[in-house]
Amino acid sequence: MRQRIIGIVILLVLFLAGCSEAEVEQTLADVRSISELTTLKCYYHNVAKAETEAHGFFSFLGSGYSKMWFEYDGVVTYGIDFNEVKVQGPDKNGLIKVLLPPVEILEVDVLEDTISTPIIDKNIFTKITTEDKTETLIIAQEEMLESAKSNQDLYYQAEEKAMNIIESFLCEFWQTNRSRISS
Repeated sequence: MRQRIIGIVILLVLFLAGCSEAEVEQTLADVRSISELTTLKCYYHNVAKAETEAHGFFSFLGSGYSKMWFEYDGVVTYGIDFNEVKVQGPDKNGLIKVLLPPVEILEVDVLEDTISTPIIDKNIFTKITTEDKTETLIIAQEEMLESAKSNQDLYYQAEEKAMNIIESFLCEFWQTNRSRISS
């Protein structure tokens, strides 16, 4: 399994004979307005759980005990900051180097319409509030984010897609402008 070191700048080399650095930079500038380039979306099915042990003066009766469980789907979006893409060249052989920034997690979302009705087990004297449910969801989201951050294969896939997208973009630019560039 290939491991990726986060923070390393990725090097993509393209052969675009006759293109000047300014022309490639201007072309990239035309699409920099997108700011973030999403290259991978991962869907997670997540479970939010919370449990509170009985406590207080009547703990022997189970006072304060609660257990809650619900499911939902979430989306983690990986990509690059397109404003950080750097172009070098062309060199004497017409080689242009495109340096990509490291892939990062751009967004973590809960698909609200997928949140199931909580399954609750509690003592008659115990209340589960909306704040309890919200806090449970926040903790589950943080766990999902940590899981996404630790999955190096997803970073690698997002990195590969970023390189392919930019390579396709520059090749299309070259094909479209070949006659003008060759002159």
